[in-house]
Amino acid sequence: MFEPIILQEYLNKLLLLVLEAEEADLKATLWSIPETTEKLCLFTNDSQVKALYITKSKKDTNDGSYNYTISHTITYHLNDIALISITKHNDKLDPYYLIQSQIQFLNLPGPAISEYVSTSMNSHEEAIYSCIHYSVAPYFDAYVANNDYNEINKNMMIIKFKNIEIPLIYLNIHPIIQKAIEKAKGRRATIEYIDLALLGDIAFLNKLQSDVKSWIKEIKKVIQLSRDPSNGMTIQEINFWLNKETALEKIKNQINSDQIVLTLNILGHAQHFHATTSFANIGLKEAKEQVHKYNVLMKDFPIEELLSAPDVTKIKEALCAIFAHYNKKMRITQYPIKKTLALVEAISHGLNDILIKVLGDFCLMYMEYKDFEKVMSDVEDVFKTWDVIIREFTNVARDVMHKHSDKFVQIKIDPVHDKLQERIEFIRNFRKQHEQLYQTIVNTMIKIKDAIKIEDDVVQQQESITINKIDFLEEINVAYKSVKDINVLDISVNDTEIWMKAEFTYNECVSRYNALFVKPKIRSAIQKYQNELIDKVKNDISKLYNKFSQQYYKSGANYMAQLRDLPTISGFMIWAHQIEIQLHIYMKRIEDVLGKD
Repeated sequence: MFEPIILQEYLNKLLLLVLEAEEADLKATLWSIPETTEKLCLFTNDSQVKALYITKSKKDTNDGSYNYTISHTITYHLNDIALISITKHNDKLDPYYLIQSQIQFLNLPGPAISEYVSTSMNSHEEAIYSCIHYSVAPYFDAYVANNDYNEINKNMMIIKFKNIEIPLIYLNIHPIIQKAIEKAKGRRATIEYIDLALLGDIAFLNKLQSDVKSWIKEIKKVIQLSRDPSNGMTIQEINFWLNKETALEKIKNQINSDQIVLTLNILGHAQHFHATTSFANIGLKEAKEQVHKYNVLMKDFPIEELLSAPDVTKIKEALCAIFAHYNKKMRITQYPIKKTLALVEAISHGLNDILIKVLGDFCLMYMEYKDFEKVMSDVEDVFKTWDVIIREFTNVARDVMHKHSDKFVQIKIDPVHDKLQERIEFIRNFRKQHEQLYQTIVNTMIKIKDAIKIEDDVVQQQESITINKIDFLEEINVAYKSVKDINVLDISVNDTEIWMKAEFTYNECVSRYNALFVKPKIRSAIQKYQNELIDKVKNDISKLYNKFSQQYYKSGANYMAQLRDLPTISGFMIWAHQIEIQLHIYMKRIEDVLGKD
C-alpha cells in the first residue's frame, strides 16, 4: 500500500514551486483538513480515482494569504487563481518506485489570475486553446511523425476497449519487519534481526498473524477472479487473462520478498502454524498454471488488426489471421471449449462493429451504383470468408473436445453480425432493383421519343403532351430521396420502422410505372427490355428448380443445419420455405414487368 504521507510531502514541494505557495498557507488550509489525507489515500490506492485537482483561490480578507483545496473533480469559482491537475500512469501508485515517475501534472489558470499576474489571457477559451494548440497538439504531431499511423490507430483502439479488471495487490508490511530488512542492508534478513523480546510479544505476533490473514484475503480476490467472454469485447477477455497472469506474477514476487519471508519465519518460530500453513496453501501456484495454459491462446492474439481495420479488405485479412491463430493454438491450450464458443461470438460482435464503422464512412445510399456494388462485393467476400473459417473452426473444436475427453458441449455459433448481413443483402438488392428501374426508364425514354416521331401530327402532339406532363426521372429521384438519408446500417427496432415507412413511400411512388408498361405505344418501345427481364427471371427460376431437384440432403443448407445442430426435419422445412419465398420474389418481378393482368 502506498502511504499518502509520501504523496503529501511531494505535493508540498511541488506547490511551493509551481503555485508560489507559502508553507503557512498550505498548513493552515490544505494539510489541516482531515479529508485531505483521505482523498490522497484514495488517489494513491483506488483504481477508480484517476485524478487529483488542487486549487489556489483568493480569500475575502485581502491579507495576502490564499486558500488551497483538493478534490477528485473540477469545480469552477470566480475566486480561483490557478489549478493543478494531477493524474497517474497506472491504477495505483507503487511504493517501490519514485513518485515522480508515476504521475504527471498540468498547471491551468483560474478566472482570477488576471488580478495577480500581468497577462493578456482574457478567457478560459484562450487558456484551453493555448494548452491544446501549443502543448498537446505538437506533442501528438511529433509522436505521429515518428510512428506508423495505422499502428497508432490500433493502439488507440486497444486503449478504448481495454478494461483493467485485475486489482494490483500490495501486501502491508509491519514497520518493525521493514526496519529489520533495512538493517540487513541487502542481505537475507533472519529472525536474528528482530529483538528477542518481540519474538515472544503476543501483541506483536497477533498483529503479524492478522497481516497474514489480510494477505490471504487480498490474494484470493485475484486468484478467484474470472469473467464471462460473452460479456463485452474479445479484447477485454484477452486483456483480462494477460493482466491476471501479470498480477499473479507480481504477487509471487512479493511473496518471495524478504519482508514476507521474514514475517512467516517469525510466525513459524512462534509456532503460529495455522497462519503459515494457510498462506502456503493459498492456491497461487495452481492459479498461475491455469492462467498460463489459458494464455497460450491469448498471447499474440491478433484481434487488434480487426478492431483497427481501415477498410473491408483489411477486415477479411484480419479474420483469416485471427482464426489461423485460433485453430493453431486451440489444440494446445487448456482454454475451455464453452468459453471458446463465447469468444468466437464476441469476435462476431467485433466484426459487426467494425463493418458498421467502415461502411458508415461510405454513405452507401449516396454512392454511385458502380462504386456501391464494388463495396458490396467486398463485403460479401467477408461474409463468405466467415462461413468458411467457421466450418473449419467447428471441425477443430470437435477434434479438440474428443481428444481431451471433455464433457460434451454442443458446437454452435450464433453470429452477432447475422442481422447486419441480412440488412446489407437487402439494401444491395434494393439498390440493384432501383438501378434497373432507373436505367430501364432512361433507355425507354429514347425508344418512346423515336416511336412518337413516326406518328401523325395529331397523335404526336397528344402523346408529347402526355409524356411531357411526367418527368419520369425526376419522380424516380424524388422517390429515392425518401430512403436516401436513412441510416441503413442501423438494425435497431426504431430505425427499422423508419426504413419500412420510407420504403413504403418509395414503392408507392414507383408503382405507377407498372401501368405504363402495358400501354400499346410504350409497351412496343420497351419490348426489348421486357424480354431481357423475363429471360433473366426465367433463368433464375430454372436455377431454383435445379436446386430443388437436387434434394435437401445434397444441399449446402443440410450441411449448415448439421453445424448448427438443427433436427433434419426442421432443416428441411426451413430449406423448402426459403425456396418458396424466392419463387414468390421471382413471380413478383414478372408481375412488375407485365402488370397484374
